[in-house]
Amino acid sequence: MRVAVVGGGVVGTSIALELVQRDFEVVVLERDEVVGGGSSPGSAGYICPSHAAPLASPLALRDGMKWLFKNGSPLRIKPRWAVVPWLAGFVASCTSGQAHRGTELLRSLAVESLALHAELARADVDIRFERRGILNVYETSAGLERGLAEVDVAREAGLLVEVLDADAVRRLEPAICAEVAGAVFYADEAHCDPARYSQALADAARMHGAEFKTGTEVVGLRSSGSTVTHAETTRGAVEADEFVLAAGVWTSDVARAVGLRLRMEGGKGYHVDFARTSGQPTTPVFLQEARVTATPFADRFRLTGTVELCGRDMTIDNGAVETIEMAGRRAFGDEAVCERVAIGRGLRPCLPDGLPAIGRAPAVANVVVATGHSMLGLTLAPVTGVLVAEILSGASPRRELELLRPDRR
Repeated sequence: MRVAVVGGGVVGTSIALELVQRDFEVVVLERDEVVGGGSSPGSAGYICPSHAAPLASPLALRDGMKWLFKNGSPLRIKPRWAVVPWLAGFVASCTSGQAHRGTELLRSLAVESLALHAELARADVDIRFERRGILNVYETSAGLERGLAEVDVAREAGLLVEVLDADAVRRLEPAICAEVAGAVFYADEAHCDPARYSQALADAARMHGAEFKTGTEVVGLRSSGSTVTHAETTRGAVEADEFVLAAGVWTSDVARAVGLRLRMEGGKGYHVDFARTSGQPTTPVFLQEARVTATPFADRFRLTGTVELCGRDMTIDNGAVETIEMAGRRAFGDEAVCERVAIGRGLRPCLPDGLPAIGRAPAVANVVVATGHSMLGLTLAPVTGVLVAEILSGASPRRELELLRPDRR
């Protein structure tokens, strides 16, 4: 069976590698000149079941209303009529029941995916996988109380959790110089280099026979009856037996060709990279009140943050960048946040209920959708590859994936 995968980011390359290892014939169609050139390389690199939860929840709604009226908040909305239906869907999804079901599903998938990331590393796929844990730091007692409320749930899900007081936080990570109330440490979690991830998986997939067509944008899908016969691209037609749509925020454009309307919103996030110095943390640190993450890579130190609902606007908000830097400087000091070497931004693909869309498009026989991972694209990438492979192999669908149907409302 020949499968055309539309999109060469972390999700698309994970799907390609999984399929080609199962003896599918695979061609990946990537609009950029290199794989992983969209939002994929700009993430914190976290692989974190502890943070696997839907974007929509009662707590997110409460925090969001508060942040909208606060300068320097981690949530921003670019005013547009187009965002109103998305916001209405988001508010409708912020129920305790939906949040609980979504969290259970995403967490179980993330635990499975973490094991798959580790398998990639053991197979010498060079994703720069490191299992140093993730340290969730709380600067206030109120913040720590919220963090502690999640500990029992995390333990029930099988996560390795350790609660630290302020002294223990500094013993674990001496680079933290801010006054803190405490922390929750997820020792089994990991991170990898997102800039390397897609390229490493693409290299591995090529070794198994996958073909990658970069600089090839899909502009439409052509059908005969209820079957898609080929993709129209900027470099000619590409025929396949099955088509997988995994192009992040751009998936909605291609999906319209088969009658599927995805209510997709770009959630812009920023990253700021600094030259490595001795004063930076060696453990990934999530500054919870600021919603800023810090990641020590081999060749740079990265701060990431902000969710800006902006459609596809790729302009850089200097205020957002400064807010992220200030949080890092407050936590780690001027020596850690000194020589800035890069600023970047990317559009996370966000659906209103905060869950990904993984499953068959209903109006055609041979199109599978895999998008909408919000801030969990890297975490869930390998397990998404497995889920898509199961669908294409005709395996009995996992019952819980009903929550992820692309045509849900």
